[in-house]
Amino acid sequence: MQSSPELPPLLVRADADARRGAGHVLRSLALARAWRERGGSVRFVTLRPAPALKRRIQLAGAIVIELDDSQSNDGELTAGLLAQLQQSSGERPWGIVDGYHFDDAYQAQLRRAGCNLLVIDDNAHLPRYEADIILNHGIHAPQLDYHARDDAWFLLGTEYALLRADFDCWRDFRRAIPARAKNILVTLGGGDADNVTARVLEALAQLDGLDLSVQVLVGPLNPHVSALAERAGANIQLQTDVADTAALMAWADIAIAAGGTTAWELAFMQTPALILVLAENQAGVAEGIDNFGAAQTLGEAGNLTSADIANALRELIFDPARRQRMAERGRVLVDGRGVERIITAMAERRRFFSNVDFYLRPARESDQLLLWQWANDAAVRRNSFHGGTIDWQAHEEWCAAKFASADCRIWIMQVGALPVGQIRYQRISVDTAEISFSIARGFRGRQLGTRLLEASAERAARELGIGRLQGAVKLDNEASRRAFLKAGFQGWRESVEGEVCWVFRRAAHGSARREDYVAVH
Repeated sequence: MQSSPELPPLLVRADADARRGAGHVLRSLALARAWRERGGSVRFVTLRPAPALKRRIQLAGAIVIELDDSQSNDGELTAGLLAQLQQSSGERPWGIVDGYHFDDAYQAQLRRAGCNLLVIDDNAHLPRYEADIILNHGIHAPQLDYHARDDAWFLLGTEYALLRADFDCWRDFRRAIPARAKNILVTLGGGDADNVTARVLEALAQLDGLDLSVQVLVGPLNPHVSALAERAGANIQLQTDVADTAALMAWADIAIAAGGTTAWELAFMQTPALILVLAENQAGVAEGIDNFGAAQTLGEAGNLTSADIANALRELIFDPARRQRMAERGRVLVDGRGVERIITAMAERRRFFSNVDFYLRPARESDQLLLWQWANDAAVRRNSFHGGTIDWQAHEEWCAAKFASADCRIWIMQVGALPVGQIRYQRISVDTAEISFSIARGFRGRQLGTRLLEASAERAARELGIGRLQGAVKLDNEASRRAFLKAGFQGWRESVEGEVCWVFRRAAHGSARREDYVAVH
């Protein structure tokens, strides 16, 4: 990453303990470290940090500000710190909050202090979000129905996976899949209050004859370290307070892991994995990564016996084809550039409302995941003529066909380095192309759909050799209807695939923008 002296101060608010684990702190710390490396100052506000965790925060270059249980006015204190940062630096600072207890009232209090606010979330559990940017790096995130400020931006999906800095040097890593797995990594989070790790070790004991080599990562908040240490032996080694887990993930042929941020780290490292759900918020992650094929979920840990875990592990040990598929899907799912994209978005946010310059670029193979996540956005599925979630394999096949077709063009709209929309032109006759487009959540309502249509129409006409454009939208899709009309299309109601909808047509060449349009009924 390049250094940027223009970055404003950053304040992070996140907590960790045995019950909630260290995930909120560690993933927000990935952002804090990158911010510091780019030249921005960082304060990290946290409740009673364990010594090992505090040391990690300090090593990332952040100033640690500790809270204790007696401080019930958390929001007031944090808002005061943000106000001080703005006063001392002369710049509007960024605040990051990561934790389910930071509700909409807490978020509003921080914003009133004069900051830009990024909220890291997992499940859209709040009735409303008072954030400038909402970040959810889960595979299921685009399908969630968030309620937020009208001007909020959304960074949703594994394109924004929060990987720690020790994974950066592994971007060129390519895993070799042995015929029979031997090296097993067990990593169940920073806390594991219910000691699920012990049950996994019981499962491994049932596979004693397979000559496995096992590394068990025990987090800094785990209260069962002594009991687990008694189970260690010649082929089972306990590792505590490991800062660089990437090398162990590279070593492992299979991982047994919790369904938090570790799942994205394993996907990036192409490590075949069995995922256990240790908390309710991990269920969506586990189900999504299983459906994608990058890992196998075993479900809620409380419902599993050691025999269940042993049987699943035995099957995967002797199934190299499935492990190969998991490894391939994992690297598609997470490319390791999430933190970079998030900081870019934060920088773009500062200048967006005064400068909305955009450009179009052709979609490429590396955009398949982005297009898939956009296509599965909740609003996009509602507005589609073909409802239901789109399967990844079907999407891969669709992309391969569209990218290879001389009759199709797909462009991505970008504001700076941030992709904000897509448009596709498909030739359906000698002289006509059909249009499909969408704007990313958080950028809707700013006439970007109209600008996308205007900027791409003549280019599509030249490249496809057509003279007429058409599109169809559902009757209740008011945003797309307005975009087509303002871009100069004529519209009327017509039955398409048995459903009455709006159909729009116009000549492909020549600007036809209409500032004052009349809706056609």
